[in-house]
Amino acid sequence: MDIVTLLILGLATATNLGVIKMKLENNRNADAILDATVLVVLGWVFSGTITGLAVATIASAFISAYLWLSPPNKLIEMYSEDDEEDEHNHEKII
Repeated sequence: MDIVTLLILGLATATNLGVIKMKLENNRNADAILDATVLVVLGWVFSGTITGLAVATIASAFISAYLWLSPPNKLIEMYSEDDEEDEHNHEKII
């Protein structure tokens, strides 16, 4: 494997993890969980070869960027409703 491939893989992975971290910091937890899941699943599916792993890592970085620009609103709404219900139930207990 050449140095260029390693650099591309490293940059794609760092970018992907950075985007996931930013999403968590901005309370986009459902979006970040979806991103991390996609990264892990694609890595697992294509783990047989280094080329497959490179494709999976780069694809996951593109998916992460797409989800950053166009968040999955339904998933975020469902996650937010669960948080509101938990807060409401917590208030009842107190």
